[in-house]
Amino acid sequence: MYRSKLSLGAFLFFSAIAFVAPSTPAAFAAADSTAPSSGTLMGAVTCGPDEDQPAARALVQIDGLGMSTAVAGNGQFTLTGVPTTRPLTITATSDANGARASRYNVTVHAGETLDIGSLDLSVCPSPDKGSWTPFDTFDTDGSLLGQR
Repeated sequence: MYRSKLSLGAFLFFSAIAFVAPSTPAAFAAADSTAPSSGTLMGAVTCGPDEDQPAARALVQIDGLGMSTAVAGNGQFTLTGVPTTRPLTITATSDANGARASRYNVTVHAGETLDIGSLDLSVCPSPDKGSWTPFDTFDTDGSLLGQR
């Protein structure tokens, strides 16, 4: 019976390589510097007494980050480039002084598109005033600071 003898130095060398080198595809992906560091949020905003109408012109924002988007005519929204560093609060607002709905502790993972479902407002945005543009400026509490 043949027994291989491995010197202590060789043993330590190969042990160090096995410990440091990634050995699974997931480990290789985690070490890849081109991996995305942000994700995408999508969802819908509804309004009205039965919360069944699309809340076109509502605003969806990520509290404390200054990221926001206007809700499309069909009630859908998408926010891209969402940071993955911490749990987030997503807030929908109907008008500058209107109803709000929030989703708390939303966590987006790198490269993920997360559908947070529907945020339901009790009051629909006004069709003739209070609509948002992508250039509106908001305070961290969601109140409108100015429009361009």
